[in-house]
Amino acid sequence: ITLHPNATQFVYIGGEVKFPGERKFHRGLTLTQAIISSGVTQKAKDAEIARDDGRGFLVGTRFDLKDIKSGKVVDPFLRPGDRITILP
Repeated sequence: ITLHPNATQFVYIGGEVKFPGERKFHRGLTLTQAIISSGVTQKAKDAEIARDDGRGFLVGTRFDLKDIKSGKVVDPFLRPGDRITILP
């Protein structure tokens, strides 16, 4: 049996955040956690998660941050390689 160390994986965040860039991915990471670690600005209203659809195309899903905060919408789990854009 040969064991290989897990390769470090990332998600990427930009837009209305103070510290854009890559964030280390870990299982169970949510959109809200990624946003908090990036220092969201006061202009932030929505988030878009762009994800590879398995055929090489990015598919974006948009979330209203107020709906997540109020519990109207479930805080989505992120996947390795997700690209998050925080929108005004």
